[in-house]
Amino acid sequence: MKKFFLYIFIMVFIAFIGFVTSSRNRILVIHSYHPDYQWTKEITDQINRILPSSDIDISYHYMDTKRNPGIEFKKKAGEEARRIIFEWDPDIIIPVDDNAQEFVAKHYVGQERPKIFFTGVNGDPERYGYIGAKNATGILERTPVNSIIDVMQHCFPNAKKFIHLSDSSITSQLIHKEYHHKNWSPLVCTKALMIDDFDEWKKEILEAEGKVDFFLYTHYHTIKRTADSEEIVPPREIIQWSIKHTNIPGIGNWGFFVKDGGMMSIAVSAQEQADIPCFYIKRYLRGEPISELPIMTTKKYSVYLNRFRIKQANVKLPMVYTLLAEISGHVVEK
Repeated sequence: MKKFFLYIFIMVFIAFIGFVTSSRNRILVIHSYHPDYQWTKEITDQINRILPSSDIDISYHYMDTKRNPGIEFKKKAGEEARRIIFEWDPDIIIPVDDNAQEFVAKHYVGQERPKIFFTGVNGDPERYGYIGAKNATGILERTPVNSIIDVMQHCFPNAKKFIHLSDSSITSQLIHKEYHHKNWSPLVCTKALMIDDFDEWKKEILEAEGKVDFFLYTHYHTIKRTADSEEIVPPREIIQWSIKHTNIPGIGNWGFFVKDGGMMSIAVSAQEQADIPCFYIKRYLRGEPISELPIMTTKKYSVYLNRFRIKQANVKLPMVYTLLAEISGHVVEK
């Protein structure tokens, strides 16, 4: 008799666990890049601070397309992510950055499931079919140009001319397109270069001496060792070489520039890029329709500082920028 009741208890318990598990909302975060990439890590950390609850299961998938920028790899990475979606059948996906939109999320636009709460989108939302889509919303990633101009005028009051340097990835192509339509006045962008290999990068750095007042660095993560090589140069090596071989100061648009040794970044806020989809998901799960959750655009920025580089460049930085970096924990001592 005891065994019978024990058997009944176990079966009821298993059924209860199955019911609880099946009633939880499944959320799949699809990162375009790898988990150690600083931008990816900051977004993941913020999602983990906001979303976890008793009625949500979160899983992460990393496409690793920053370290593997070839088109065939991206296609296969997209196929793998879509296979995971098919097998796990998430209620919601959070595609992060443009490769996750291009090779994964856009295939589900207009479908009943999964719902799409996107972030890190440099491209136009029309590119992925998001405008008017009944199952998609999120936040666009736009760089804080006005803040960059303000910082440069404070830190380098005589600076006017700059060169924008980047790799030639799809992300950089979209950023260059965005920058082309920006009003940089009173600053002047003399060159906007998308560079494929390290030799070309070195040439541009050295030839700029005496011609411009600062460099604007965006992404530099898919630069090959040589024109006929498939080896990707470690990003830190690129920035360390650049600092060593030029007297021209540089400013970045993402926090990883400072991590790689750069002086400062006026950056897109990774926190905001995680906050919007997470808050939207919470509202959606409480019953708000996606049609009432409008696509947002970047409104916040973050400051990252390297104290050693700032002192080395003899930059007099307004206290407000130092405080913003310190409060957020975005200060590197050396």
